[in-house]
Amino acid sequence: MDVSDPTVPTTNAASRRVMWEFSDADFGKFTGKPVVARMNNDEWAVLVGNGYNSNEYKGFLFVVNAITGALIRKIDTGACPETDDPCVSNGLGEVTPWDEDNDGDVDYIYGGDLRGNLWRFDVSSSTTADWKVSFGTPTSPLPLFRARDASGTPQPITSKVELLLDPSTSTRWVSFGTGKFLGNDDRTSNAVQTWYGLYDSYSNVATTPVSGRSDLAQRVVLVETRQTSESETENANGETETTTTSFDVRVISAPGDTVGGAEVTDADGNYTRKGWYLDLVPPSGTAAGERIIFGVQTFGGALFATSAIPADDPCSPGGSGWFMAINPYTGGRFDSELIAGRDQVTVTVGESTVNYYVSALRIDGMPSSPIFVRDGSSGSGGSSGGNQSGGSGVGTSDALINTSDLGAGGSGTGGTGGQETGVERKCSGGIVCPRLYLPDRFGRISWRELIAD
Repeated sequence: MDVSDPTVPTTNAASRRVMWEFSDADFGKFTGKPVVARMNNDEWAVLVGNGYNSNEYKGFLFVVNAITGALIRKIDTGACPETDDPCVSNGLGEVTPWDEDNDGDVDYIYGGDLRGNLWRFDVSSSTTADWKVSFGTPTSPLPLFRARDASGTPQPITSKVELLLDPSTSTRWVSFGTGKFLGNDDRTSNAVQTWYGLYDSYSNVATTPVSGRSDLAQRVVLVETRQTSESETENANGETETTTTSFDVRVISAPGDTVGGAEVTDADGNYTRKGWYLDLVPPSGTAAGERIIFGVQTFGGALFATSAIPADDPCSPGGSGWFMAINPYTGGRFDSELIAGRDQVTVTVGESTVNYYVSALRIDGMPSSPIFVRDGSSGSGGSSGGNQSGGSGVGTSDALINTSDLGAGGSGTGGTGGQETGVERKCSGGIVCPRLYLPDRFGRISWRELIAD
């Protein structure tokens, strides 16, 4: 649509605003957002996966001219493997672009499908005919990785893939979660879903670079426990009232732990694993239907995700989930306070006890993707950015998380109690706001040099 002129046309307003409309026989049902980006052929384009339930049950990447609506390139990811029987409803979801050489043009595009395939598309050439799936061959394309549980069952990727650069090694990392909430059967599914992180420094090859979870370091949920916090407020009569709020918290394993502590790198920083994975299963080992459907995002040197556990009742909008924060490059907990105001959790290891920082908070109501807001004030936690470069010091931020439970801002488990405690902000109904201690590493975003004649 052309919105350059705010004046509404007096006649044929819609037709004069709409620039183009594009459709294709291989389009299915869209669930994500299209991406507008500049390509290496010097054209601005709309990037979109074909969605689910298309005619051929295949995944396609569409690159459409953003000005004219003309198709620039359509890339086929191929048929499902013969082992996937039946293969129905497949399609490519929301995609994420990456500019490898920082020239403003997209070089790679990532996206996942319902069969657990993580695709990387190479669009680095100025010749559009050369744009293709990075791995395999033109007739038999292969994914960068295929997400499967311990039994080999494909895990659907329905949310956005996050891309980030490890500043200590300049290595590109890809992180995503699995799970879906699209059909009636999904509500009662207890299939094991997983949060993944993979490094990607691979050239285009004829094989899949990451063959499976055996290439990755395992992380686990070590502990789930309940904590309480108290706050004092003065009522209208000048009396002090104490409010007690309960929180369920998690501790996630980290490199070096006895359980779930495999290293990603050796002592010299060389990769010994191709990434990490965290099955979304409680310490009991019984899956509860937890899944990631709102994507993964990085902020302030940490990697965040919200998971969802739907309620069994199809007539109820409720459920629950977790707000989780981990190290992007190890998949493990931080060794400093990141989620503010939560006591350390004591874990018994052999004959000794160890105190670990909290990695996750349980949320009443299925949580959405968080919105992060820098508070600007100084925090008291440690520097959780680990290997991030930039300035120093620790500041506070808030994660604003909308939920399906309008009462989640109350004193129930995972709620903030609606009070101002120094580590939490007041929240309206249905929004929870955990406070975070993150490194103050937000310097100058851009600059321009002005030279007088």
